[in-house]
Amino acid sequence: MGHQVVLPALSEIGKETDKPLIQELILNAPDFDSAEFRLISDSLIKSSKRITLYCSPGDNALQISASLNQGSRLGSCAPIEGFDVVNVNPVDSSLISIGHGYYSSRPLLTDIYQILLGVRAEKRLFIRKSSGNENYVLRN
Repeated sequence: MGHQVVLPALSEIGKETDKPLIQELILNAPDFDSAEFRLISDSLIKSSKRITLYCSPGDNALQISASLNQGSRLGSCAPIEGFDVVNVNPVDSSLISIGHGYYSSRPLLTDIYQILLGVRAEKRLFIRKSSGNENYVLRN
């Protein structure tokens, strides 16, 4: 839910700067309207040096939100120019499978740690190139 406040605020920052103020912006399963996001993505790219979006097409919580809000959600996986889009669906380990249990998985936490160390996506331990809508897939 924090994405509803943070993304528009970062977009405003991006409109007012020529240099990225944020080194690493990490979006984890954002419940944010995809169409609205497309309107602000350029200024987000200006505000951040690198942006990683973790998404899951199997996230039932986001699917319910899409139905209630009548629009696709950013965390459901779609290609976005200028972002590292990572499908985390394969590492969901929740006991009650709503598709939203990946946020605490070891591969995801390790990947975030590697991002914060400055490791590029192609070199990170649990990442592989994807042939789908996203750039990468997180694996166990």
